[in-house]
Amino acid sequence: MVQSSVRGERNHFFVKLNISFEISPRGIPRRTVSVVASGQEAPFRCTFEKTAVVACLQQLQEHGYIVPDLSYFRIKALEEGSQDVAVTTERLCELNEDNMVRNMPILL
Repeated sequence: MVQSSVRGERNHFFVKLNISFEISPRGIPRRTVSVVASGQEAPFRCTFEKTAVVACLQQLQEHGYIVPDLSYFRIKALEEGSQDVAVTTERLCELNEDNMVRNMPILL
């Protein structure tokens, strides 16, 4: 679930985004853990969304998930002899569909 809270101050609005869901820890079948992450309060959408997603990714790493960054995908593309990092990223994500979180309702 994704929720946001808004606070106004002198014609400025600050938004804080909270993300929560349950997922199985890597290597432990039939068990779920809750991931609850909050971003920083910020006036700009890209800032409050980014900080919430980064907090969420950090918690996923704590539960055994590997969270690749651009360097990881660039290296994979080079290993495959490709210069197109975007195509390599898409292909690897398609192979990893079991680890995707789907249908998260957004409540604003």
